[in-house]
Amino acid sequence: MPRGMTRMCGGNGIWVGVGAGGKIWASNDASHFTPIVSPTTKNLYAIAHGKTFFLAGGEGGEMVMGDGTTFLSSAKPFTGNEDIMGLSYIDSLGCFIVTNRIGEIAVSFDLASGWSKITSTSNVAIRAITNGLDAIVLGNDLGEIAASRKVMNLPWLNGNNGGNAKLVRIIGYDSDGMGIGQLVDQQGDATGDVLRDIIVLQPGI
Repeated sequence: MPRGMTRMCGGNGIWVGVGAGGKIWASNDASHFTPIVSPTTKNLYAIAHGKTFFLAGGEGGEMVMGDGTTFLSSAKPFTGNEDIMGLSYIDSLGCFIVTNRIGEIAVSFDLASGWSKITSTSNVAIRAITNGLDAIVLGNDLGEIAASRKVMNLPWLNGNNGGNAKLVRIIGYDSDGMGIGQLVDQQGDATGDVLRDIIVLQPGI
């Protein structure tokens, strides 16, 4: 793996990695990587694949997008210049979701039309985004986890947990150290839904 690579994801039959200094690499086997011309020199911390292209973000809110061969600058999702920390494509909803260092969240169903900001009560970095069983799960630097079946309703443990939102109870870890969580309702009763491969963050990590 190239020195300085921070994140990698697959799509379009290839793997793309991003990292320090805005560097971008591509690989057909996730082992041997070739550098790709990057439109930025800022550090890239997150990457996702969806709608047949890759989208990456990082330092200063910088965003780039491309097909795995050619990358161009893309519109910033937030008005400030906080670093992008998390980025994911929610296939079941057909949208990208992005987070930053101060806990902001934005979503885009069509990048040509821009981003829509989602209300967030987190004021620390949200670094983890995953989804499964038609639910979206986010984790921040305080160890708070939020889950929802709708992208526009992502309350935190200390926020408003009404509507269709559910919390996640961590019930174990797999052999790779990834969290296994169970969705629970407002009273803490299990719903029967189990989510796997949850990234569980500890404060300061």
